[in-house]
Amino acid sequence: MAVANYEFVGLSTRKGFNRSLGHFRSVSDIVGEMDTYRNLADILNERLDEKEMEPQQLSPVVNALFVGHPRYRYLNRSCTLKSNIEDFKDLAAEVGKWLAVDIVIAYFHPDLGMTLINPKNIRHWDSVQTLKKNELVTIYAGTFAEKGNEKLINEAMDKLLVLLEGKTVKVSPALTKGKFKQTVRKKAATKAVAAPG
Repeated sequence: MAVANYEFVGLSTRKGFNRSLGHFRSVSDIVGEMDTYRNLADILNERLDEKEMEPQQLSPVVNALFVGHPRYRYLNRSCTLKSNIEDFKDLAAEVGKWLAVDIVIAYFHPDLGMTLINPKNIRHWDSVQTLKKNELVTIYAGTFAEKGNEKLINEAMDKLLVLLEGKTVKVSPALTKGKFKQTVRKKAATKAVAAPG
């Protein structure tokens, strides 16, 4: 394996080191949230909205947790879309019934970069508005840190690809039984602090 001579150059400045350290701390916090069965797309989109993360951090986090992390067992499948998709209501309703697996879609827009979608969360679909023909999507499916049924995980990815083609699907009853349901996180109430004086 080739060694990159400049692999750690970004860490040589205080700014670069602190930025990297912030990223690592953020990923550590995200792992804690995933341990409560929160969908990674929900977590990361929330952090983007709150300016706690930058868009260029998404891909490294997804790769680190879904591909390279020994704790999580997520399978993935990629394809280019065969047609434009603009109506997601039926798709979100169908995937929302699949409680046996957790699913994240990474949609790669040529100008905007990667967008993460929890297909069970209609708000994510509303924010993307349109998925364009010939653009790349990668589906990640798994069961967080639990040992999942690989057959069900593959079924979920296969059926989701069919839904992305605008077709309807029939799934096995086992795919609808489980605990991976879309939940809305309640934001902590913040108290206004009066200025002294």
